[in-house]
Amino acid sequence: MMSNTKNRTLLSIKHAPTKKKIGFFSAILLVISSSIGAGIFIKNREIMANVQGAIVYAIISWCVAIIGMLALAVALGEICSGAGNKNSQGIIGWVRTFNSKFTYLASKNFMSYLHLPIYYVNMPFYLIYVLQMAYHFEMPWYYAILITFIIAMWHIWITGLMSRAANIESWVATAVKAFPLVFTAIAGFVVIGTSFNGWTHNWTTIDPDYNNNVKSFSQIFLILGVFNSIPAVFFSFDGFYTTAGLQSELKKPNEMPMAMSLGVAVVSFFDILISIAMLLGSKTGSMFDLGNPIPRIIVQVMMILVAIGILGIINGVSIYSPRYYEDLIRHDEIPFCARYKNRLNSDLPVVGSCIITIFMCVTLTVCSLIGYFYWDIGNYQSMDWFSKTSHMPGILSFIDTISNWNALLAFVCITFAIYGAVRNRWTNKVKVKKNKLFLPSAIIALFIVSFSLIYVFVNTFGDLGWEIKNYLCGEVTFDRLIGAIMVVVVLFLFVAVIFAPTFIDKFKKHK
Repeated sequence: MMSNTKNRTLLSIKHAPTKKKIGFFSAILLVISSSIGAGIFIKNREIMANVQGAIVYAIISWCVAIIGMLALAVALGEICSGAGNKNSQGIIGWVRTFNSKFTYLASKNFMSYLHLPIYYVNMPFYLIYVLQMAYHFEMPWYYAILITFIIAMWHIWITGLMSRAANIESWVATAVKAFPLVFTAIAGFVVIGTSFNGWTHNWTTIDPDYNNNVKSFSQIFLILGVFNSIPAVFFSFDGFYTTAGLQSELKKPNEMPMAMSLGVAVVSFFDILISIAMLLGSKTGSMFDLGNPIPRIIVQVMMILVAIGILGIINGVSIYSPRYYEDLIRHDEIPFCARYKNRLNSDLPVVGSCIITIFMCVTLTVCSLIGYFYWDIGNYQSMDWFSKTSHMPGILSFIDTISNWNALLAFVCITFAIYGAVRNRWTNKVKVKKNKLFLPSAIIALFIVSFSLIYVFVNTFGDLGWEIKNYLCGEVTFDRLIGAIMVVVVLFLFVAVIFAPTFIDKFKKHK
């Protein structure tokens, strides 16, 4: 996930003496801190719901996605060696270096109009969910939307503009991040070792508690649940690639590929360890449901720390995003904003904050409207503290879906760069430091990420067909069918937002 640690480091490096460089082990720590965090606590419950309680299939989901992440990390080494100063631009810099202008613009549109605004929506909702899990209280859906808006505004207009406030929040979030990770790994195995869990583990079969009569398309077969869970695991790794922008600051820049690979390997080890601890130590695979003999009060404290860590993630985005949008305006890459060029200020990016506020409000409105009609595929409705008329389970399930898409598409953009780098092996248009592991890792990364993207489309339309069938058979309500239709509409909206601005611009120039 995007890291406030990384952004704080970037700011400090910018004003540091030239002789101050990052060591190899420091680079590894930056990779770890930029990707390990709240995802492991939030997504495991969703993954368990996807595979209907079959523990082995949940572990397979993690393993397949981790192989893809390790391959991406290795492949990025050669990409970074050719991107030069564009490494500081991250994903869109890599795409610009190795791909066509059309691919670059598609990636830029995604990062600008979807990726960053969605962060300001899904992370506050997850914060609310974590606190709800801690204290089992129900919150009306419109209160949750209001709180999400307030959290977003705080980070866009306070920490996004005031470096002192951002630094304080960053230090607090970073300081508490490790406690829930260590606690969960230990507590899960304590529960397992003391045999106080009181339930039977379902290793390769469907857990009866998940075996409801009306399923989603991905729950027809367990293997489909594995495919559907891979983007959820990607969400847990989102952000590790941001550290590549610091390559020029390493004492030995050529060590960045190894640092990224080792960092992702360490994160993978801890994610698997914590995931197994939660899968075996709780009925739902979640830290929130750890059984005896772990005192509930300790679990609640850890969940509060997870919520603080989520604030740190939003804070990291807020440090970066207003300045990112002002940079786009400076280069005429945001429509209708040319008139504000003379008001741009990197020290106080008010114009950038206005832009992200508009995009965030649109995203929040769309997510709330669709989530209101969305069906619960994350098993949130099974929580007895949600009333039968509550719309929060549906909203949270839709947030799960859209956050998975968001993370997956970020990695799709990276695979664009990887594909361009593979072609570069034959064209040699970009000078790179060749790595003998690049081609095999590139093939693995391209296959896993591309397959996951294809399955998103298959699953979305499969859900629609499945719900039409269930509705005609009288097994589901019309609201659930409407939810499936709206998700398909949102998928097309994603595609339109990514590609339409480029086609419109080409049409205007041609005309």
